Amino acid sequence: MLQASQRIHRPAAISPGGRNLIVVDSALDCDFLGSHTPAIALPAQHGYDFQLVDSHVLARPTADEPPTLLQLFIRGNPFRGSAGLTQTAQSWVDALLAIDRLQALVIYGSPYLLEQFLPRLPAHVPYMFTYGQMPQAQAIALEVLFQGQR
Repeated sequence: MLQASQRIHRPAAISPGGRNLIVVDSALDCDFLGSHTPAIALPAQHGYDFQLVDSHVLARPTADEPPTLLQLFIRGNPFRGSAGLTQTAQSWVDALLAIDRLQALVIYGSPYLLEQFLPRLPAHVPYMFTYGQMPQAQAIALEVLFQGQR
């Protein structure tokens, strides 16, 4: 089911190394992440340095940033909404595109966010989308992204 609902665009293998930037609603409330989960562990195996930010951190990357694998964990909440996090995600995508440092984009949760970003993503930037945020969904998405890389 998870594989069937994924959307994938992978024009070429990505180069190993860089920054694994994960954006979540609240850094204190993300039980789907840990050093053992695929969103953190798989990129680390490929030389990526991990950074976690939430909706309270402004996007201010500089031109000397490493190539960035951007992972967005966004799920709508009927009581809180996701507008703040969506704006944070938008800011990070825009900032990384402006300095040509968006290496790949993985979105967990909201298909609407992918639709919002697709018109602005360059054709050479791989992207993955999956509805799930659990470790199994993370593993499936990232294994496709890192396929063929040693």
